Amino acid sequence: MAVAEDTTTEASESVDRGRGLLQVQRVPLSLDPTSNMRTTLKDFFDTSKFSDLVIRTEDQEFKVHKIVVCGQSEYFACLLSGKWKEATGNAVDLKEDDARAVEAMIHFMYGFDYDSSGSSLGRISPMLFNAMVYKVADKYGVPALKHLAQQKFDSAVTACWNMDDFPHVIAEVYTTTVESDKGLRDRVVSVSYNNIQSLFLKEDFIRVLNDTPSFAADVLQLLVEKPSTKRYTCPSCSKQWEANLSNDVTYYCLHCGSRRSDWKNYLEKKD
Repeated sequence: MAVAEDTTTEASESVDRGRGLLQVQRVPLSLDPTSNMRTTLKDFFDTSKFSDLVIRTEDQEFKVHKIVVCGQSEYFACLLSGKWKEATGNAVDLKEDDARAVEAMIHFMYGFDYDSSGSSLGRISPMLFNAMVYKVADKYGVPALKHLAQQKFDSAVTACWNMDDFPHVIAEVYTTTVESDKGLRDRVVSVSYNNIQSLFLKEDFIRVLNDTPSFAADVLQLLVEKPSTKRYTCPSCSKQWEANLSNDVTYYCLHCGSRRSDWKNYLEKKD
């Protein structure tokens, strides 16, 4: 009676290949094919086995596999299927991109995830890093990574909006994405709206409102669509804006940046 071979235990054997012996190692296999594929891809990346392409950043060099990279990136699929020098030289330079974000993209291609707190080059704000990965994913046409970066960004912004680097993150988002791409923009606007009273106390937030008109316009639009309970008229610019402000706390006018603590004196009655 034939006995089924146990493929879940580790074993090795010597197989006759003519005049030599080929040492074959059997490794434990999971019953989940997705898990097996992920493990295999990670092993290939870690060992550079069968690699046929080099991706170079300013600080690192990655030996990768065309079938893995081109299967997930529209950019690489087009670049390496044409007559470009990269296709014949089997090397691609991405030195203009952030090296940490490129590393995250490559790790995602082999493991379908990445560490949102940074890379081997050093740690960084999760909000900022996920925005940088989102940019790289969009640039190189990796939609699955772009979706994951957006999810990680949403979680990071929700948890860390009160950190000092939030205004810098806003500027990064509005600088690196086009107006029609609302993936990250809508999130920073929504979080800003939900925490507008606290953010009005921060000079850096007022500065990003002044320096990033498209962001300020998006926040104002949301304030109009979802009006707060109180309306104030700024004595400096005579423009009105709505919010729920605490008495005797310093806030900035959303329009001109005028700083005051006596906004209760400029409270208007709603129609």
